[in-house]
Amino acid sequence: MNDLNRYLSEAIRVRRTIQVYSEIFDSRESIDALSEKSIKFTHILKRSMHDEILISLARMFDSDGYKTNGEKIQYLSQRNLVLSNEEVLSEPLNKLREKTSELWKEVKLKNYRDNRLAHNGKDVMLACAEDPKHNVTFEAAAALVDTSIQLILGIMCAKGETSLASNLNEKYVGVGREFIAALQKI
Repeated sequence: MNDLNRYLSEAIRVRRTIQVYSEIFDSRESIDALSEKSIKFTHILKRSMHDEILISLARMFDSDGYKTNGEKIQYLSQRNLVLSNEEVLSEPLNKLREKTSELWKEVKLKNYRDNRLAHNGKDVMLACAEDPKHNVTFEAAAALVDTSIQLILGIMCAKGETSLASNLNEKYVGVGREFIAALQKI
């Protein structure tokens, strides 16, 4: 599996997680059904899924990598994949690149990732600094990942590469609702 396919697989996984999370936690009925069974479990599940989605988005769209022991370790990010395939970028692909860049800036996730998700900044923990916020919504996260998938598929097409057998139409629509319906029957 090459890096474009690895990234595509991760993007599809994250997109499906966003779909399920939105179905479970974007409905008063769903939250009530979960909370009725266990408010503590509901809180843990929501926080875990929330953080997993945000850290996944950060990995997909954040910086180029990090240094360790004098060596630069590159992330498997859209940025790095696009830079290593710039020769095949057409005008439509560049527009998708620009759109993901704009969407990434709008969600303002970096400070939240650095000071809440990845490192739990001391200043934040001790309430010496303002708690970091982000602008990630279900819609913004889905748009960001969907646009990135289109860009990566476009790059693959331009290079004459095929993707692994991924059903892009299977977005797990209804999975969260089915879970809540089953829970309500208990």
